[in-house]
Amino acid sequence: MAFMQGDRDSFRALVERYESPLVRFCRHMLGNEDDALDAAQDTFMSVLAHGDKFKAGCSFRAWFFRIARNRCIDAFRSRKSSGPVDDAAQEANGNAQHPGDGIDVQALARTVKAGMQGLDPDMREALSLRFLAGMSYKEMAEATGQPMGTIASRVHRGLERIAGSLAPFRSLVE
Repeated sequence: MAFMQGDRDSFRALVERYESPLVRFCRHMLGNEDDALDAAQDTFMSVLAHGDKFKAGCSFRAWFFRIARNRCIDAFRSRKSSGPVDDAAQEANGNAQHPGDGIDVQALARTVKAGMQGLDPDMREALSLRFLAGMSYKEMAEATGQPMGTIASRVHRGLERIAGSLAPFRSLVE
């Protein structure tokens, strides 16, 4: 890893590639933007400080998000964050309806966020790694230290629970 030898461009590229999915992951894990940004910054600093501990042949993304996961756990414990905050306005495109299909995008975003809040932390983490960080089940297993079957089960159960909360929107798209 070139950034370990002081290559600023390499570290800048790392930040550009991972910053957005990292902050989304941290926000969903911790519940608010400030804690998420702090955990993301702590993650990058840990990667920079401990890059020499990365094992060649392993998934960098899994290693990176394992560090992020640990920073989120540390922040959650020390700051007593309480689940994801309802900041649907940040992720929805205003109050406008989705073109042509009658779905209130903001209401849908609030419903998904509420569904995520209602999940066990392990399921919320699995869905965040899968859909926000874009990780494969193998990478998720490496990042969490859990078997792939456990990861797949958490994703499946989490999606089932969130799907139940989306029932009012089904009639709008059928």
